[in-house]
Amino acid sequence: DPTKFKEVHRTKYGKVRVYKIIGVDQESKRWGADPKNRVCDVKGGWFCRGQYSPALMPFLSEGKDFAQLEDFNKRKGGEDS
Repeated sequence: DPTKFKEVHRTKYGKVRVYKIIGVDQESKRWGADPKNRVCDVKGGWFCRGQYSPALMPFLSEGKDFAQLEDFNKRKGGEDS
């Protein structure tokens, strides 16, 4: 949806795309800026993995993750095929 997302980077062969979310509300910005919402390796550490704002969860739950083309651990004929 071009009214919600803007593509900001695409790799040479288009296998990785990075999008910017347009029109982020102030509540989500405050949530992201709050240090208590960061999941870091140690308290006060510099390595913190990302997590999404709760406001995005309904949208993210609709999506389907990309699968590796040669995923040998995936069952044949299963739900993911």
